[in-house]
Amino acid sequence: MLFRSGGAWKKLMGSSWVDVASGLNAAAKWSFTNFKGNFSDIALIAANGVDPVKVYNGASVSNLENAPAGMNYVTSHENRLYGAVDNSLHYSALRKPTDWNTVDESGQIVIENSNGEKISSVVGGTGKIVIFLPHSMHELYGTGPLNFRLQLITEEIGCVSHQSAVMVTGILFFLSHDGIYRYTGGASPQKDFSLPVQNIVEKVNPNAWGSVVAGTDGERYYISLPINGATEPNITLEFDPKYN
Repeated sequence: MLFRSGGAWKKLMGSSWVDVASGLNAAAKWSFTNFKGNFSDIALIAANGVDPVKVYNGASVSNLENAPAGMNYVTSHENRLYGAVDNSLHYSALRKPTDWNTVDESGQIVIENSNGEKISSVVGGTGKIVIFLPHSMHELYGTGPLNFRLQLITEEIGCVSHQSAVMVTGILFFLSHDGIYRYTGGASPQKDFSLPVQNIVEKVNPNAWGSVVAGTDGERYYISLPINGATEPNITLEFDPKYN
């Protein structure tokens, strides 16, 4: 078991917690994904947009070689690693997590937008990568640079907190600037299901979107929000898709 304490990652060894990484940025939020590729075993890849991208192999933490500086929102899809730097989506070579620079194998895609916004979340979905900006949403289809296809979904709805974007039974839930949305593909995201709690969502402190967190037990979506001027979450909402 790993957990973060300030600028350190700690691991439970017997009855004691020991540092497996230290000197890390204490404020930046981490994103994680599991990846095998040409590693000897499945590793945990972690990025926060400030520290170098990390690799945890179950015993020690090291920097991911050649990973783009400042990369955040790391995820995996179709045997490639993906992550964002500003408004560019970077992708590794096929099954080569340390190759980010080989022409026609790895590279980057600039997500153009009229608002000049930066990528705020990247989520690996079924058959696609979902890329969010605060006020827009895009999908990347394909398995590599030879058949990648970027599609704009909407320029009105985005994601304001990467930690709010969670897949639950194939449905992507996330927090936008005007409500909690769900997305199943094939049409724009919808927030009709969350209207009963819209009065709560409207009380979220917009200066604390970065503290929003969400998760799932495999069946339900949970999101913790800072409302009424709070800077840390002080209310947790639960949604059960089975009973709507």
